[in-house]
Amino acid sequence: ASSYGLGATICQKQAGGRRSVIAYASRTLTPTESRYAQIEKEALAVVWGCEKFRDYLTGMHFKIETDHKPLIPIFSKKNLDDLSPRLQRIKLRMMKFSYTIVHIPGKELFAADALSRNPQKVPYKREELEAEIDAFIRMITSSLPSSSRRLDELRVAQLKDETCQKLTDYVLKGWPSKKEVNTLCAPYWQNRYEISVQDGLLMRGCRIIIPKSHQAEVLNQIHEGHLGITKCRARARCSVYWPGISKVIEEKIKSCTACIQESSNRHQPLIPTSFPERPWEVLGLDLLKYKNSWYLLISDYYSRYPEIARLDRLTSAEIINHCKSIFSRHGIPDVVRSDNGPQCDPVKTIEFKDFAKSYGFTHISSSPKFSQSNGLIEAAVKTVKARIKKSRDPYLALMAYRATPLENGFSPSELLMGRRINTTLPVATTQLQPYSVNKKVLEAKEERRIEGQKTNYDKHHGVRNLDVLDPGQNVWITDRRVTGKVLQKTPYPRSYLVQSGRRVYRRNRKHLIPSPDFHPEPEPEDDSDVT
Repeated sequence: ASSYGLGATICQKQAGGRRSVIAYASRTLTPTESRYAQIEKEALAVVWGCEKFRDYLTGMHFKIETDHKPLIPIFSKKNLDDLSPRLQRIKLRMMKFSYTIVHIPGKELFAADALSRNPQKVPYKREELEAEIDAFIRMITSSLPSSSRRLDELRVAQLKDETCQKLTDYVLKGWPSKKEVNTLCAPYWQNRYEISVQDGLLMRGCRIIIPKSHQAEVLNQIHEGHLGITKCRARARCSVYWPGISKVIEEKIKSCTACIQESSNRHQPLIPTSFPERPWEVLGLDLLKYKNSWYLLISDYYSRYPEIARLDRLTSAEIINHCKSIFSRHGIPDVVRSDNGPQCDPVKTIEFKDFAKSYGFTHISSSPKFSQSNGLIEAAVKTVKARIKKSRDPYLALMAYRATPLENGFSPSELLMGRRINTTLPVATTQLQPYSVNKKVLEAKEERRIEGQKTNYDKHHGVRNLDVLDPGQNVWITDRRVTGKVLQKTPYPRSYLVQSGRRVYRRNRKHLIPSPDFHPEPEPEDDSDVT
């Protein structure tokens, strides 16, 4: 195809490889066709040539030779929805043929090239199918999700935009090589064969190319329903385009105040607690309520052996006294893990801090509002509470749990005390003798259990690592619904100190959402505090 005509030849391969020309054909372009993009003219030449010689080609496989290399993927690989409406219709017209298309250098395709430059000047009668094509293009343009007034505004804006002017010139006259393309149009190079001019609008496929002057306004319209990143991108893919639009949409949503306030973080990959080296090395501590009474529950991370004590008063002193009683039977642990209840809070409660120091164990508290970081004791609370509710004698229920083998095949009493305890269930006396648990077997089973838990958790929750927060970064604290500024990362995993007003919060990364454009509106507080 030239800028004003089309040319085609049909050849037949003879014995010995020689090719004989069967027929020549050429015609001038109509005024409308002369305004096609160059790639559309080349595609039109292909379909016109095939239809011109359809009496020879119908019902047999043949080879198409073209000197326009970009046509190869269009007619062989690209999906219809990746093409402009006009190229879609041209490709649909080619579906009635069985062909292979190949690239031939222009110097070897001299006959068809010469015919296109010196076409027959005869009036061209538009076929019914071609009329349908133009009707389809007009339908696509008219069905765009925008009013005619809005489309007129975009036409005017495109005419005034330097980038759009250059793009239109490339579309109508042909794209230069990548090195010669204008800097403004370089971002469009990769999608150059999808760009066309339809009814005076510059489009990529069925999407309007938005000039820079209107991009901010269109971006606000895309996000006017405060949909998420995926939904907004899908909405944009239906109607509008400019280079980098996906990234701009993501940045817009991540800085939207309303979206930040109503969003929540995805689950993070599970950080398993390593299996202790020995019994009673690491303990979990928590409180549970049953029938208007409070109880202290302590569970060993090695054996999962539970100790429970009823509390007369919900004070630090009461909890400390029961801890001392339990420690006197089993020994002092190396580590005690708890939540941030007021009785054990390491910042607010000096009594428990002094108790840990005097007895020589390390107290680790989970981030407030994130009890799952102390998952073993949380699970123990549910288990013990369920046993007590179902049993008439809670002591027998606890004894039965302590004597029942865990997933690793050993009961809590075996792991903690090296023996099976005698219960109401008949048992041979030989089974009650003290013995040493095979530690290698135990550790191998526990390692498989822990790995299985992590795999199941990560798969079920669709986890994703969240970005590390930097000191001074503005964040939205989801559970408090206030803004704050990150002070520092604590020694504990994914835990941060965040200041809001005069109050300092300790929170897990799960509760902190970065808010780049936020101007903090802190929660008013009278005194500085850590929560």
